[in-house]
Amino acid sequence: GFYLKLGQILASKTDMLPQPYTESLSRLLDRLPPAPFRVVRRTIQAELDAPLEALFRELDPFPLASATIAQVHRGQLPDGRHVVVKVQHRSARRMMRSDLANLVALSGLME
Repeated sequence: GFYLKLGQILASKTDMLPQPYTESLSRLLDRLPPAPFRVVRRTIQAELDAPLEALFRELDPFPLASATIAQVHRGQLPDGRHVVVKVQHRSARRMMRSDLANLVALSGLME
């Protein structure tokens, strides 16, 4: 979590780092390994308290993008409208708490 987020921050620092570094680090921005679709299915059904088939006519099992906090899937609602569904990773809350604790510890070292 912490080092991944640091890499993502550094990827945007094109004014501080040489281009080859920022190009390599930019892969961390939205190409992280996605959660398996069975986990995505369980998460959606638990959060919305309904079977996936009742919520969507279609939901692409392959995400458009996956990042540290969530991944997004293309879908279609029962009425035919096309949507993009953002599903927060189950580990996101734990990772954020850990990342914040690491940042607090790191900031203490910098004083």
